[in-house]
Amino acid sequence: MKKGIKNSTTSYITKEGLDLLKKEYEERTTVARNEIATKIDEARRFGDLSENNAYSSAMEEKNFNEARIEELEGLIHNSVVVKDSVRGIVSLGSLVHLKNGKGVVKYKIVGAEESDPEKSWISDKSPLGKSLIGKKEGDVVKVHIPSGNVEFVIEKVE
Repeated sequence: MKKGIKNSTTSYITKEGLDLLKKEYEERTTVARNEIATKIDEARRFGDLSENNAYSSAMEEKNFNEARIEELEGLIHNSVVVKDSVRGIVSLGSLVHLKNGKGVVKYKIVGAEESDPEKSWISDKSPLGKSLIGKKEGDVVKVHIPSGNVEFVIEKVE
């Protein structure tokens, strides 16, 4: 195992999700590191570092960035990209069209590390994600969520 990688848990992820993690890693190890180094150098010019808020802030930003880089290394190293799924069956990477009394909603099923509610990307570990995995078009799915029970019909799986 690579030095510095603490996360030894395998994560299943889509190719798109892994690409996003790699892009963030590249951004943080190049652009962000350089910007933070510049901030630290500028703050050092203000004198006494023990009472220098700009220096403290820049060092805090550096520590956060380095921790995230280490986390990303672990995620990238321990991720397994899912292969194309069987057509019509919900799996990681599927775009699922769900119908209920309010209309049709679409969700992409993704690994926990890439979930993003704003994009309608839901984790396979979420209540809805768990209930959808392995189901097929036409199946009825009942999900218990904090606000109560919800029922969906799977209209389409892409």
